[in-house]
Amino acid sequence: MLTDIEVRWAYSEILGRQPEDENVVSQWLARCGSLKELVSGFLRSDEFRIRTGQTRGKDVLYHATRHGFMFPVRMSDLDYYRCYVACDYEAEESDVLVALIRAGDTVVDLGARHGWFTMLMARAVGVDGSVVAFEPSTGESVSIAQGLAVNGYRNVTIVNKAVGDQVRTVRYSEDRGQIVEVGLVNRDVEMITLDGFFANWPTRVTTLKMDIDGAETLALRGGLDFLRKHRPSIVMEVNDAQQREVSGVSGYTPIEIASSIGYRVYSLSGDEMTQEAAVANFSIGRIFSVVLRMES
Repeated sequence: MLTDIEVRWAYSEILGRQPEDENVVSQWLARCGSLKELVSGFLRSDEFRIRTGQTRGKDVLYHATRHGFMFPVRMSDLDYYRCYVACDYEAEESDVLVALIRAGDTVVDLGARHGWFTMLMARAVGVDGSVVAFEPSTGESVSIAQGLAVNGYRNVTIVNKAVGDQVRTVRYSEDRGQIVEVGLVNRDVEMITLDGFFANWPTRVTTLKMDIDGAETLALRGGLDFLRKHRPSIVMEVNDAQQREVSGVSGYTPIEIASSIGYRVYSLSGDEMTQEAAVANFSIGRIFSVVLRMES
């Protein structure tokens, strides 16, 4: 169902202004039954053609986020808009990362996908810091690079490879964003390890965000030396179904691996999480994120 917030977003991002009054907003709500209809109507309007005639047909607009960076919104994928903009994408995870990161830090975005956290981290570390973003999808890597250019961020290294337990070639599903064989668009990608990539890295990695759709266990197994050396705080999504599909283990396994080398597990709110609490979440099919910190 279309909302007045979405109508106001369309005015701001597509026409570059605010609606004249509440009556205009109500008229659009009555006229359009979905966000797709609304955007289509705005893109066909004379005002839009006059305002952006030289860029007619452009698929991407840039939305100003509350975190201070511009994020690309694809007009051809409105679910993408709802996920990343209308719903304040992964607000808790974003706030936790901003709190963890300091200006000048070196941080890692493992599973950059559309680049939300890459851009968030790039802004947080500032010009004296650096971000390493791993993303096996070539299309997404290009999109991230474009978003970084729009924001003027030059402190990010994009690595267009998968990360796992060993150096090898794996099948990657572009449409599912996973190391699986069952997607609609599959291709071979190179897998590397955190241990290998950061073996001679000159600065300490302070924070690692990890969301690689079930391959977290593989990445941790291939990064134990890296974790022991750098001791980064980790913000990681855990999903039991994806862990079983991609890594062949339970959702608790990546937490167990991190715990075995001295990490303690916390919820995003800062409360320490027990194994029983994590397993209880998995038992009801819940997908959630944890914060892992190495004890001194």
